[in-house]
Amino acid sequence: MTAEMNNSEFVESSADSSKYEKKRSVGYHILRISLFLTAAVCAVIGMFLLNQNTNHQVEVETVANEVIRLEGQARVLLIMSYDDSHATVPYERKGVLDYMKRSGVEVDVEYMDTKAYPVGSPAYDAWKRTMAEKISSSDSYNAIICADDDALTFVEQNHDTLFRGLPVVFFGVNDFDHATRATQSGYETGIYENSSLADTMRAASILLPGANKFLAIVDNTSTGRGSCSTFESLKSEFSGFEFNIVNTSELTHDELGERLSNVGDDTIVIHLASYEDADGNVYSLDESSHYVAEKCSRPVFRDSIGGVGEGICGSGFVDYEKQGAQAAEMCIQILNGELPGNLPLVTDATPSYIYDAKVLDRFGLDKSDVPVDAIMINEHGISWQSVRPILFPVFLLLLAVTFILAFAYIGYARSLRDSLEILESRNNLRYRLFHDILTDLPNRQALMQFLHDEKDGSIQSIVSIDLNDFGDINDSYGHDCGDYVLKEIGRRLSEIDSKLLVRSAGDEFILVLGERVEPKSALLVQIMNVFAEKVAFGDSVLDIEASYGVANWDESMDESSIVQCVDLAIRNAKVVGGGDSVFFYDEQMKRDMERKLEITDYLKRAIAEESPVVLFQPQVNTYDKTVYGYEALVRLKDNAYFPDQFIPVAEAAGLVSSIDRIVTKKVIQQQAAWRAEGREMKVVSINYSAAQLRDETYCDFVESLLREYDVEPRYLKIEITESMMLENEGLAEELFSRLEQMGISLALDDFGTGYSSLYRMATTPAEYVKLDKSLVDTYMVPGKEDFIDHLTQLIHGIDKKIIVEGVETAEQYAICKRLGCDIIQGYFFARPLPSAEAGAFDPKTVA
Repeated sequence: MTAEMNNSEFVESSADSSKYEKKRSVGYHILRISLFLTAAVCAVIGMFLLNQNTNHQVEVETVANEVIRLEGQARVLLIMSYDDSHATVPYERKGVLDYMKRSGVEVDVEYMDTKAYPVGSPAYDAWKRTMAEKISSSDSYNAIICADDDALTFVEQNHDTLFRGLPVVFFGVNDFDHATRATQSGYETGIYENSSLADTMRAASILLPGANKFLAIVDNTSTGRGSCSTFESLKSEFSGFEFNIVNTSELTHDELGERLSNVGDDTIVIHLASYEDADGNVYSLDESSHYVAEKCSRPVFRDSIGGVGEGICGSGFVDYEKQGAQAAEMCIQILNGELPGNLPLVTDATPSYIYDAKVLDRFGLDKSDVPVDAIMINEHGISWQSVRPILFPVFLLLLAVTFILAFAYIGYARSLRDSLEILESRNNLRYRLFHDILTDLPNRQALMQFLHDEKDGSIQSIVSIDLNDFGDINDSYGHDCGDYVLKEIGRRLSEIDSKLLVRSAGDEFILVLGERVEPKSALLVQIMNVFAEKVAFGDSVLDIEASYGVANWDESMDESSIVQCVDLAIRNAKVVGGGDSVFFYDEQMKRDMERKLEITDYLKRAIAEESPVVLFQPQVNTYDKTVYGYEALVRLKDNAYFPDQFIPVAEAAGLVSSIDRIVTKKVIQQQAAWRAEGREMKVVSINYSAAQLRDETYCDFVESLLREYDVEPRYLKIEITESMMLENEGLAEELFSRLEQMGISLALDDFGTGYSSLYRMATTPAEYVKLDKSLVDTYMVPGKEDFIDHLTQLIHGIDKKIIVEGVETAEQYAICKRLGCDIIQGYFFARPLPSAEAGAFDPKTVA
């Protein structure tokens, strides 16, 4: 059930062997590549299948499950010092982009490629000009993230001009002095790539007990200078050793090879950086590592990832993907208002180590002296121990071995073995990119690759399965329980006959099916039955429910559109909630989503222009038919959308607080205007939504408006709903206390809808209880008014007054008057009116 990797992914691996083929004839060259690619495809597919259920050797920490969301939109520029040929770049970029994607932040990526185009070269200057033009012609950025030393230096040099004082977060910087100076600027912070050099040197000295000298290979690149500084800072720690340096920027390639071939037995060689030579040539990490290891008469060690598998004996490395995610997290904190200067430099990156058993054996070094937690590659028997008794993968591996032997037969055995080792190492790292670490299932990236590769039309349906209230399991039983539940559900779903099973998100799975799924089809029932059996964890038995979204393939879809369709279907299913909620994608869903986006865009413009209109519906004293006050109701200019259309969209988009502030401001301004016209001041009620509870400065905002327009707080009433209090009781109580201190009264709105608690009504500090229109329509009819009568007596009995909304007929008005209701609101007296008509309205003119 796993997605086969596209053969084109392995073509790029052939570049690693090109240096062995430069002097060969064209025909022989083609034959060698053909043999290599055939062996590579067979080996990778076989190992891919064999390693599905094996333990990963590289320990990885997962990025936090908690998703940080920004209140508004943001855009970040990620500048990378190197291109994708550099070993660390894909992982650094993925760490940043994955975290930012969950945070809803747009990220643009730019590559300096300073290994190929050093600073000061014409190509670099051309890139800089292109960069400046791009930034000047695009929307502004909110922050900059720099990966590695050269990117940080570039941003610092152009900070006041090109980047106009933007905050900067850096990572991958291995020059501690540079990182420290940067954090002192006030606009920069980040992560120092804590070098594993000291531990690498210490381990090397144990492996080579007769050595008393260290020889560091460096260059004049920013990476080389930073590594050289770190190396020299360790002299006091290794006081018994002589420290020597070879600078490849000052030597030709041949001179470097001659120097390395004459290294004595008393010397430990540390390869830090050799990306350039005195002739101006630029080398990749793999090329330089292979050359140094090949020419050196002693085992060679590195302080960071790269080179192991190219002849380097051992190295340290950090989790670059994790560093990228950590830098993105710091950037999110800054976008949310934190100052860069308040975020200290991170220096606690914990390195891991990797050693090549083949190189250790070649130099006769004792493997027991290698650090205990180090990863060992090329150790005899490891791959065979992981082989499962599956005929097809074994056949593929045997076929790969056959081609390897053929390749060796023509004289390139060593070259091919080295290439396969590189390929195997890269495949292990790529496996992490295409699989979920917890469940070992393919991830969303693998899903997109699989859908792209599947061209035979065999895919009929995609089903998205989202676990309901999964966060409650983590909160109540712990994350160990949550992890167990995910693995158990994944195991059960894997028993469904599908083309691919994916864990696409924290609590979401996706099934790719070769059979079309219809409502109540046997396959859908089988999928839903996965959750019929409870999940046992320790002494707890958990009842797991899920929501389901289904998208059926049609000819108009490609891999992206069908995933968008199933995402839309599961989103609708989650909105409904509850167990066994199933939504099938249809065009109406798409139209509804487009409509929501259209309304959201309109609302954002309306908020920016403060164009929402406030209407005032009179509230009438029951007995004397005089105006008690008004309820403020928001409308859009020219009635572009009706309230039942735009209010839910505003709540979902987080725009309600902004709209409510505009309504509040216009209400207070109108009260001041009525007073200036000589009209009697009346109470105006403003609806307060649950979303406003997160607007911590709303009360300060109201207080400043009341002072500015000299309006007394007693002429303002806030209408709250019981559901709002249930959602966050603590914040609601703080709000009530603050409003009471300000002298603003409360009304309990929508009483009688949904869940209504008499206890909560009695304990809420509201002076008024507002009966919903549904009660009026149901009980204010002959023979049923006793219910309203009892309710009225109850409310009056706890010293609260009654506002009845939705009164539309004279009969309903008569019943309200007879039962002793205090205030009436509804179409019987008036619809919501513009301010001029509302101020002049006289209820006594209503027959």
